[in-house]
Amino acid sequence: MRNFSLYSKVALVVAVLTFYTWCAFATTTKIFTENSYNDFVKGELKTTSLSSEGELFPAPEFEKIWEAENELIWRIVKGSDNTLFLSTGNDGKIYRKKEKGKPEMFCDLEEVAAFALALDKKGRLFAGASPGGKIYVINQQNKPELFFETKQEYIWDLVFDKQGNLFAATGTEGKLFRITPKGEGELYYEAPDKNLMDILIPRKIADSSLYLSSHDKGRIYRVYDKDKAFVLYDSGMDEVRSLAEGEKGYFYASLNTLKTLPTPPTSRKDNEKNEEDEEDDNNGNNNNKEERKLLLPFILGKKSSVVKIDMAGYVWTIFETSESPIHCLMYDDKSKTVLSSIGEKGRLYRIQEQNKHTLTLSTEENYILSMMSSEEYLYYGTGKSACLYQVNWNDLSGGEYISPVHDAKTTVLWGKIHMEGALPAGTEVNIALRSGNTAETDKTWSEWTKEQKFKEKQASITCPVARFFQYKLLISGKDQNTFPVIRKIESFYRPPNHTPEIQSIQVSSAAKPKTPPKPPSKSKSDDKSTGNKQSNSATAMDTKANSNPKKLKITWKAKDPEGDTLEYSLYFKGKSEALWKEIEEKTDKPLYMLSTEAIPDGEYQIKIVASDIPSNPPLNALETFMLSDVFIIDNSPPVFLKKIKFDQVDKNSILITARVQDDYSIISTAQYSSNAKDWFRADPEDEIFDSKMESFAFLIEDLEQEEIVLTLMITDAEGNTAVEKLLVDLKEKK
Repeated sequence: MRNFSLYSKVALVVAVLTFYTWCAFATTTKIFTENSYNDFVKGELKTTSLSSEGELFPAPEFEKIWEAENELIWRIVKGSDNTLFLSTGNDGKIYRKKEKGKPEMFCDLEEVAAFALALDKKGRLFAGASPGGKIYVINQQNKPELFFETKQEYIWDLVFDKQGNLFAATGTEGKLFRITPKGEGELYYEAPDKNLMDILIPRKIADSSLYLSSHDKGRIYRVYDKDKAFVLYDSGMDEVRSLAEGEKGYFYASLNTLKTLPTPPTSRKDNEKNEEDEEDDNNGNNNNKEERKLLLPFILGKKSSVVKIDMAGYVWTIFETSESPIHCLMYDDKSKTVLSSIGEKGRLYRIQEQNKHTLTLSTEENYILSMMSSEEYLYYGTGKSACLYQVNWNDLSGGEYISPVHDAKTTVLWGKIHMEGALPAGTEVNIALRSGNTAETDKTWSEWTKEQKFKEKQASITCPVARFFQYKLLISGKDQNTFPVIRKIESFYRPPNHTPEIQSIQVSSAAKPKTPPKPPSKSKSDDKSTGNKQSNSATAMDTKANSNPKKLKITWKAKDPEGDTLEYSLYFKGKSEALWKEIEEKTDKPLYMLSTEAIPDGEYQIKIVASDIPSNPPLNALETFMLSDVFIIDNSPPVFLKKIKFDQVDKNSILITARVQDDYSIISTAQYSSNAKDWFRADPEDEIFDSKMESFAFLIEDLEQEEIVLTLMITDAEGNTAVEKLLVDLKEKK
């Protein structure tokens, strides 16, 4: 006997373990794929942009430059010197940000919020306060002066025309006010809507009209004179939130359909005080600012769209989404695209043209409520947490994307990850990976692997064997025109092989469905029979006589845990037999038609064997089997144990008797005919077809001839039919 060294023994054990490990995983390779907008958007864009064509690339660099103690930044306006003014909520504070500085408190209004801000030609700031509808002019820091009082609940927008008149869109009575530079105001137009949301005065064309968007009826009005307006567009949606002037002769509008209309917050007049206010006054805590908050207005959306409109009223839908609502809209003259903030995930979209858009960036905060563009940057303000962001369109140097968590349904062996797309010289894409066995990424998951570069657009998935998997892409660009574009990511894995499952087997006759019976016709003997009689319901029937197709339809349901392709083999045997006989081998269809013409009558079973060998190496293929219930093959007709006999009851009536039996099937139908005329049903003596042996005794009356030929046809449940003839000669009986 040869002696193995310790090293040889260890090597042998390792080889055996490797072989069995390979076998355990030697099943069909599977792939997680992201190659469309709907695939990639399930992940976290972080600092990447995603086009509607499914292209992933670095987002423009965006930076949080300021975070307030407030909850919301409602509105941003820009002065000629690039100074920004920001109105926040819900405590009525307005901030000023100079071009090189940080925002600083500019004014603290008594009201809860200023939804509307506007700057006149002199650079003076006007703020529309809500609730209460007062308009303030703020010339000096923290010194608001009442300019005009609309006596409305809300002021949604403020816009100056070329003559220096200030227009105010209000709610909840749908009123538009015009205020002169001297602060003298008038009701300019009253719409049938609850709220006028936005005002557009065209600057690029000679048009003396102004345009209003509304909430409630969802319309756009062209107001061409005092108290004179034309409905330019009735959207059929709940609101037209924003208007933005686009290229010459066109403007854009955002439309929202709402799940519910939030109840507007109740206001309290300045001179109203409750008991707590009086107690505070008595204690020396006299604070005139109202201690209340406004609801975030109109945020519950279910459908939104952006439309393009020309001044004549022709409308094109260029963007639709179930992600809603659209909070604000802006036209970017440099790129000639529309910027739109949408939904409750802090997303900013760039809409290039009809049905073409890019999800440009996503912020940590829930809402992007306001936007303003300067010569160099885009600024936007957020909700839920009041933050001011600065976007640099010229910096696409880097982006990060985290995929959705992929579920392999079982512990799997990871392979490689492949990338398809453009990777220009001087750019690169790195990847990190992690895995775990819980659906939620938690502390039990592996740490992110060390970043590795895609080499020839592929990398190895080096995280531990597990059920769940996630990857992170780090995309590095060269400049604003040179950066990677990822169109497809494929992650390869191989699950262990599991035994296929056969869920059910059904064996049934291949006979066609029965046709409905013909309308009943009365027998001549109706209402005249007695004793063991012909059934009163005897009718002409569409029988299933001789309907046995001598063929069985065998169907089954099976599945494979890994989705492997299955092939099947079929066998049959008699109940008392020992060996299975092959019917069919290596079929991939879960259906087989079995001819029974050459199979003797009796009780049988079917055996189905399912194998996953089409998807696995022979050494690792697994199979299972299932037996059908016992079923009957019966191709023989019933037998008359007692020949047909008749007894004359009176001159024109006879009593027919017979007894039949079937070895395997229940007697199901009996019919008789006289002289080859209509068939009539005959019931057994106990009036129920429920046995393999039945006795018959039925009366035939009103016979018009002394000699007739009676035919009795008996059919079993399998459609096998026996026919017996009887010559009835009444002359001999007489």
